[in-house]
Amino acid sequence: MEALEKGDVVVVAFPFTDFSSVKARPALVIAVPEGEDIIICQITSSRTDKYCVKVDSSDFEKGGLQTQSNVRTNKLLTIHKSLVDFKIGTLKVEKTNEIIDEIEDILHS
Repeated sequence: MEALEKGDVVVVAFPFTDFSSVKARPALVIAVPEGEDIIICQITSSRTDKYCVKVDSSDFEKGGLQTQSNVRTNKLLTIHKSLVDFKIGTLKVEKTNEIIDEIEDILHS
């Protein structure tokens, strides 16, 4: 797999918060720290709440999702790069920064 970068949208087995199961779903790479791990943020097409940032095809620099979706800025996970199934595309820098700003707002609250 090609090197991953902040803004990439990938598919991973994302765990439920109670760890009862996992579901293959898209996720946004929000950081690629030194080493073999990445920090990702869950993406869903079905749920919306005050922590969601909408993304659609116009928000992508490359590739895209089949439907308008929501990045769940309160659902973060650190995983090993090898757990990424595949890359779907890359968000535009402006949209990625908007999402990271929302995450920072949560962390500062």
